[in-house]
Amino acid sequence: KYFAVVGNPIIQSLSPKIHQAAYAFLGLDNLYSAHQVELGGLQQFLDKNMTLSGVSVTMPLKVEAFEISDKVDQIANQTEVVNTLVIQDSEYLGFNTDVFGLTKTVEGKNFSSVAVIGSGATARSAIYAMQQMPQTPSVKLFARNPVELERLATKFSITAEDISTYEGGFDLVINTVPALPILHSGYLLNTSYSKDESLATNQISGKEMLLWQALAQLRIFLSGSMSVEFEDEQGLMSAMRHSLS
Repeated sequence: KYFAVVGNPIIQSLSPKIHQAAYAFLGLDNLYSAHQVELGGLQQFLDKNMTLSGVSVTMPLKVEAFEISDKVDQIANQTEVVNTLVIQDSEYLGFNTDVFGLTKTVEGKNFSSVAVIGSGATARSAIYAMQQMPQTPSVKLFARNPVELERLATKFSITAEDISTYEGGFDLVINTVPALPILHSGYLLNTSYSKDESLATNQISGKEMLLWQALAQLRIFLSGSMSVEFEDEQGLMSAMRHSLS
């Protein structure tokens, strides 16, 4: 089967390494490639690549992927974000695995207050993910776009302020804005990773989120369900993680 990751820019994507390592571990001959697709061009790309069985969707196409989906899972419906498309019987089935990736990345860490920076697709997933955590932390949104700030505050019933008012002081900060330096005293998760990142104290690599969401994506691509686990997921995750070293 053929799979791909689409977005813009795409040259820095580590998804092909991760997915090809997973298929090798599982003994599958599936192929996974990367394609640069401009905003507004997702449908045209899919129309030209009819052999694809599934697509990983990254910035800035996650909302667009939601809009073209014929059916979506509950998480995608709640967030209005799709980062995983399955093409089945000429239909697009949309899923959101970013929420799974985020919750697994911060699992086991102690925090009661969360700041989410940004108002794009990943920020939506971050807010929703934190609202599903067992410790039910308080979540506050900081962003530049006043329209999205107000809309997301209403949608998720959270407080929101312009990013100029941000002064830190949160147990966990989830920064979804690439290359934006963030003041933090607790944990900091930059969802945008760099290939050669150097992490300071209490920083969480965005690659962890990438790996966990990819695991959920693989479950969907190969079984059709995010809840169907692989026989040796520990070994699979080890192979995927090793592909990034």
